[in-house]
This record gives sequence, structure tokens and C-alpha cells, in this order.
Amino acid sequence: MGLLDRQTCAALGWSTAPDWLQTLVLQTLRSRSRTAALVASGRRRLGRPAPARFYSQQPTPSYGATFRLEQLGPPPLLADLAKQEVPLPSRQPMVAPFQSPHFAVARTEDGWIIEARVTKDQQGDWLLSRHELEELQALLERVIAS
Repeated sequence: MGLLDRQTCAALGWSTAPDWLQTLVLQTLRSRSRTAALVASGRRRLGRPAPARFYSQQPTPSYGATFRLEQLGPPPLLADLAKQEVPLPSRQPMVAPFQSPHFAVARTEDGWIIEARVTKDQQGDWLLSRHELEELQALLERVIAS
């Protein structure tokens, strides 16, 4: 409150700070500014560079030659997700003319429906092993050939 002028406080609907508090806050900030300027000039006279003031001017930490960028961060989760057994929904599987252990394909009026009984991630995307992918390919080839 001591930093805000009367007009700003009135615009925000706040009560104004007492005059003595506003004066004290402003004098404290001015003395801090003068002290910082004296410290900076003392460093210059001693030949020491001033520390970087902005985050972008600070040196970037490095991981050296012992790490590659690909090694940093959490381990890949796709392989772990594919290993997890996800319970299938309790509904009955689709009755379809084309079926395999993990997939079922049925014709509709204007297209096809593919039911997948495979691991899915949080967005519903399929996580297929090579075996499941080959199984789906064989099933689709049977559908196309019919």
C-alpha cells in the first residue's frame, strides 16, 4: 500500500496508506538504490566484474561430456505401458464376420468399425506390439480380399 499513490488506491477501492508510511517506503527504496550503486562502483574500482543481472546473462549450466541430451529426463514410458495388462471393458465383444484375438471388423452402412482389445494410452491411442500389428494387418488383408 505504501507504494501506491492516492489515485491508484482510489481506482482500486483501497484505502490509502498514511503519508508517513509512503515517505518511509520511498526513502528506503532510494537508499537501497544508492547502496547498490556504491557497491557496483566499488567492484569496478577493484577490477571485479559485476555479477550478471538478468537470468539470460547468467551462464548456462552444462552436463559435461558424461551425458548426452537423450539420456536426460524421465525414462521412456511407452515400453512400460505396453507391458501393463489393461482390463478389458466389461461389455460383450462385437459380433463381427472378421475377428482375431485382439481385433474385430464389421461393415456398417457407410464404412467399417474396428474394435481393438489392446492397450490404450490416456488419450485412447492404441499401443500395439509388433505381433498385434501383424495380426491387424492380416485381418485387414482378409477384409479387403472379401
